[in-house]
Amino acid sequence: MENQNEKLRILVKESDSVIRQCITNALEEYGFAVLEASDVLEAFLLIAQSEHPFALLICDFNLTEDMNVRFIEYIRALNPDVKIVFAADSADSTFSSFMGRNTNYVVLRKPFSAADLIHVVEKLLVVGNSVRHIDRYE
Repeated sequence: MENQNEKLRILVKESDSVIRQCITNALEEYGFAVLEASDVLEAFLLIAQSEHPFALLICDFNLTEDMNVRFIEYIRALNPDVKIVFAADSADSTFSSFMGRNTNYVVLRKPFSAADLIHVVEKLLVVGNSVRHIDRYE
């Protein structure tokens, strides 16, 4: 039987190579097809070269960095239904105001475990729920 997760492509944009590798390993172990980018420019290239849209973006994110804001706006323009997990050092209402009415995101505060990550991904992709609030999974 084919793994349904293999059809779901995930882009991981994380500047820290150790965290990026941990995220990728956890997702691949769970059966997802994962591409990695260490920065916004690399992520732009992967998206531009991709024939199929990504179901999910996992992104380290700082709203004070203009390139991050443009990147998310670009992703949402290409695929308004894309689910986004912001891997952030803090979670505050800034994300809610930035994302507007889009409810297809969650903020996962660092540090988080592989189990936390898989729980969020399942909730967004496998179950199909949208997340309407900022949450921390413990």
